[in-house]
Amino acid sequence: MQTKRFFLWLPGLLTATSLAAVVFFLMIDYAGANTLVVTSAADDGSSGTLRWALLQAAYGDTITFDPAAFPGTQPVTITLQNINNGSCSLPVLNRGSVTLDAVNTWVVLDGSACADNWSSALTVSSDGNVIQGLEIIHFPGSGIFIDIGRNNLIGGSLPGEGNVIHSNIGNGILIDSYNQPGAAQENIIVGNIIGLDRSGTTAMGNLGDGIRIQQSGSNRIGGTNPGERNLIANLNMVYPPERLGSQIDIIGLEAVYNVIQGNYIGTDTSGTKSMSNGYHLRVERGVQFTTIEGNLFNGNGMICLHGDNNVMIGNIIGLSADGMTPLGYGDKAIEVGGSNNSIGGPSAYERNVISASGSGIAIVGDVSGNVVRGNYIGTDVSGENPAPNNTDGILIMQNPGESVGPHDNIIGGDFPGE
Repeated sequence: MQTKRFFLWLPGLLTATSLAAVVFFLMIDYAGANTLVVTSAADDGSSGTLRWALLQAAYGDTITFDPAAFPGTQPVTITLQNINNGSCSLPVLNRGSVTLDAVNTWVVLDGSACADNWSSALTVSSDGNVIQGLEIIHFPGSGIFIDIGRNNLIGGSLPGEGNVIHSNIGNGILIDSYNQPGAAQENIIVGNIIGLDRSGTTAMGNLGDGIRIQQSGSNRIGGTNPGERNLIANLNMVYPPERLGSQIDIIGLEAVYNVIQGNYIGTDTSGTKSMSNGYHLRVERGVQFTTIEGNLFNGNGMICLHGDNNVMIGNIIGLSADGMTPLGYGDKAIEVGGSNNSIGGPSAYERNVISASGSGIAIVGDVSGNVVRGNYIGTDVSGENPAPNNTDGILIMQNPGESVGPHDNIIGGDFPGE
């Protein structure tokens, strides 16, 4: 039994003469967290299975995989069965602070036997959970679905902590508070491979988006540490039929203050080979205050800034990780269809390199207040060698049928570097 002491400061119960405060000491005893070990690749809910472990797990518990049954040298597949009220989904992570640790193993969760058309492999509905080291494939829903919860960690910055998520009909990772806007916030997705195989060199795709954030804010995708980099290369597929899947899609009025940082998007693990096309990143209408910083994008896709008050700094678009070699020529690199967005800045750190694409930046529609400054457009990262876009460097265009086009936007500035 462990004992934890909490200090509760109550500045009440004061007397006129002493102005003394009363401090209460609350002693809480609680049982130490348990480790549950998965020893079987079956999915019948019996003791030792992953389904059993998830049902048994309490707050603060850790689930690991026996290396004798799940060695890291070869894949061991858990094919999920339809035993959860007609769904093959595993039990929901709803206790909080449960760690699902498959690091140093090769555990594959396979949804190919699912009979329904909605099951996700893992659903998170609580705070502080950790999911690491899994390969998740062939589910009719998403690989991982967070609908409620804060401070959940999907992946990690150390070798083997990231998840590999591909070949699912839904999204790779879905953070969706559509039914309860704002219920899922402040989650962290780092070090994962989404849409490629385990080696990060073969495109596999997910039929939906690589990562989709809907009505959810203050989430972080990637980070400044190279180990936090997500590798996201979703294939250009159609789901639902009326829209193209994206590498990352951000949707909804509650989707504010999300950070997309330090990822390789549309490339292989080396950042030297283009692996996808279509939409790289969609910041949809109503989305605000997104920070898009220090990412690498290939030149075959498009970044759509259709929301307002978003910031793009320090990204390389259309070139390899060294900032020198073209990585495909697609349509527009960036399409701005919202207002008050900022692309680049006066410092070298804020500079985006936007090259080897169709057009560099297109500002379209009745939008205003956008600022584009300090970027290298059509050159390599040094600014000294050409890496031209196919058509325009910057295009400002009125949409057909609209009476008002872009207005009051700023391109460049009065000072060097702008």
